[in-house]
Amino acid sequence: MIYQKHNRNQPPELIIETVGEADFPQQTSMQPVTASAASRSLKININSAPADSFELLSGIGPVYAERIVKYRQNIGYFQSLEQLMDVRGIGQRTFDKIKNYLTLE
Repeated sequence: MIYQKHNRNQPPELIIETVGEADFPQQTSMQPVTASAASRSLKININSAPADSFELLSGIGPVYAERIVKYRQNIGYFQSLEQLMDVRGIGQRTFDKIKNYLTLE
């Protein structure tokens, strides 16, 4: 599940849970994470995250997010972060922008 805390005097804080599969609300208001917000609170486990979590990353929309999940299902699991570049459409430039916000664990 993805939670976003708001406080008028501070930037928004994202909390992402990626344990198992969850039902997501039909309507959500998600926006890409800025680098400063992501560096504080965002690490996405590429071996377990749902597609919605990938959409929080700059340059990853719903199409690429679904491609990541489908690729992961086909291979079983990612053995390295760099393997994400094997997903059609994710090249070095996109990978370089998002790699610091990803984890295998």
